Amino acid sequence: MTARGLVWKNLFRKKLRTFLTIFAIFMAFLIFGVLSAFQVSQLAPTQGPQTRRLITTNKINAGIYVLEPETFDRIPSDVPWSIERSYFPSLVERGETFVGFVNEGYWIDIGTPEKYSQVHRDIMDGRFSAVPFVNASDSRTVVSPDVRLEEGATIEGPCFIDEGVLIKAGARVGPHSVIGRQTQIEEDASIRNSIIWPNCRVGGNAAIQDAILGRQCHVGRNVSVNGGAVLGDKTTLTDFSRA
Repeated sequence: MTARGLVWKNLFRKKLRTFLTIFAIFMAFLIFGVLSAFQVSQLAPTQGPQTRRLITTNKINAGIYVLEPETFDRIPSDVPWSIERSYFPSLVERGETFVGFVNEGYWIDIGTPEKYSQVHRDIMDGRFSAVPFVNASDSRTVVSPDVRLEEGATIEGPCFIDEGVLIKAGARVGPHSVIGRQTQIEEDASIRNSIIWPNCRVGGNAAIQDAILGRQCHVGRNVSVNGGAVLGDKTTLTDFSRA
């Protein structure tokens, strides 16, 4: 039986009372904090990325925790606080049981723009099943019923276009694009491999590729946004500018 099997055997057959479950995943390249087992039914987190000579496991902390409500009072409010460096040690000090669950499914850290974009691509490509692509067509194109698509505008999947979007004549929405609700895309604009949050406006002949736009951004006419650019909420780019 695997270590995970022994953990859950202890949980359900011996009815161990656990105060915390840490979700862990396998990672080929260990750039995150690793987990090491010191008992079959207890997993202790290390302090973070380790030097390779000390690594004895290929499991990392996935950052997902299930806590018993009765322990919530150990977590202070309105102050910076680390669950790994404060809550975990409190369990050890009290001799309280906590366990690890090794998840073999999809997991990704979306803490960078590159990874944030990647998780969208993975969902669209079917590497991870999530709404609204769970029952998507073979084209992997998900378009809200009330999207207004003018004559000559084109959409190429996989992509997602939310409610209330207007795509004007000649505009092109290419693969791996997400268009947030109530966004307006003007004539002959081009969007590809980009994430556009709600209530944005993309001017005529603008080209957006490999970019992320926050809410209520205004991109002027003939603007070029590419190369991994990230625009914060309410950013305005004037006509003919580059980002």
